[in-house]
Formats: sequence, structure tokens, C-alpha cells
Amino acid sequence: MRKAGAILLIIASLAFVASGLGYALQPVSPPVAAALPSPLRSDAGLDELLEPTAAAPDLATQLLRPRIPAMAALLTISWLAVLYHAFSQLGWRPWGTRAVEDDDDPPLPPADGKQAEHGLLVIGLVAGAVWPWLLAEQPGGAFLLGALMVAGILGEALGGAYAGAEPSNSTSLSFVAGWATMAGCALFATLLQTQLGAPPHVAAVLGITIAALATVSIQLRLGRTISYGIAVIWGMIGLAAGSVATQAALSMMAVLGIAIIAVAMVRVTT
Repeated sequence: MRKAGAILLIIASLAFVASGLGYALQPVSPPVAAALPSPLRSDAGLDELLEPTAAAPDLATQLLRPRIPAMAALLTISWLAVLYHAFSQLGWRPWGTRAVEDDDDPPLPPADGKQAEHGLLVIGLVAGAVWPWLLAEQPGGAFLLGALMVAGILGEALGGAYAGAEPSNSTSLSFVAGWATMAGCALFATLLQTQLGAPPHVAAVLGITIAALATVSIQLRLGRTISYGIAVIWGMIGLAAGSVATQAALSMMAVLGIAIIAVAMVRVTT
């Protein structure tokens, strides 16, 4: 039964990666340039300097269709982490190596310590494969599936934290959960902007703030498995780098969020 669950997880993981790759390769509409405020102008005030100076892509687009190398690398590593975690449930190890067990030690569990049937993760990955394609035409359905993705991936990633006295969390799955957290908060910010008419910089700052607060809470539960926090910090660095010239408020909030998450990571590792 456990093998059947692992095979189903592999299929869901392959669908998640294939869907994400197909969506990422879709063309991104170029931002519409606006008049840039010049510091030489006597009427260029602080409010104008802090406002977005160009129509940058929304947060969900920046994560799912990255334009800068840092975000593309984050997305690629998240895909590889999903596949590694899925194949490891069948006892697969990279380069054909296998862990050596001592006679006095108990049998090793599957890689990353997961022994469940992966139902939550399968549901989360399937939802994650579908919701980006619904974002333009059915934003409400995309939001529900996006929330289901975050709940499914996070639920399985947190499962190891309650398996015993010592956490047995998956490093690879925790990294994917960090990316999913960023994607879920980015989706929320995008819907605030496109469906409720919130200003782009306000929606983005709210999304970053929620991501930072959620990450601190979850990282404290995951303990020493800091790959979750690393993924979120990586995403915030990418957002800050991609918006430094267009949304100063977003860049500043991302830097603040990184600092808060870093404090939580130091706390759980010391």
C-alpha cells in the first residue's frame, strides 16, 4: 500500500513540474513604462519617489513566470526538490547510492523519514498544477486551489514535526513548502490587486507581510529544518531585486521580512 502511495505521489509530482514548466514558458506581457520621477525636478516629492514608477508584473507572475535568474533558480530547485522527495519514497537515492545500516541500528525509513500515504501532498501538488491556469479566467477557483496547495504541502511537511520527540522533517519537502508559502501569499496579493482594485504596492506589501509572519510561525514548528525559511528568504530576495526600481515599498518590506525570518532561523538552530 505504501508503494502504491509513493507511485501516486510520483505521478502527482511529475504533473506538478510539467504544469509549472509549461506555465513558466508562457510569454510575459512587458510592463508598461511610466514617467520616471527625476531627482532634478523641483516638484518631485517623496510620495512620487515611493510610488511604483512602472507597471511591474504582479507577485504571482514574478514567482510563476520569473524574469530574473534568482527567481528562475528558486522555481527550478523547488521542482527538483519535489521530484527528489517523490522518488525517495521508493528508496531511490541519487547516483545509485544507498545508506549503509549497522546491524544494531533499526531499519532506515524511506528518505526524508516520511512513511505516510502522502494523501495531503498528492492533493496539494494536483491543486498546484491546476490553479495557475485558472488565474486569468477563474480567479476565485484559482484562489481556492492555491490555498489547497499550500495546505496540502505544508500539512505533509509539518507532519514530521509531530511524529515523535525528535522532528523528522523532510529537508526537500520543507523547501517546497517554503516556495508554496510564497506562491500562496503572492496569489493573495495578486487577487487583491486585480479583483478588489487594491494599489499594486499595497497588495504586494500585504502579501510579503503575511508571508513573513506565517514563515516565522511555521519555521518555529519545523525546528532545525531551515530549508523552509531559506526558500522563503530566497523568494523575498528575488522579489526585492525585481522590484527595486519600480516598487520601493515592496523592496523595503521584503528586506524587513528577511530580517524577521532570519531571526527565527537563528533561534531554532542555536
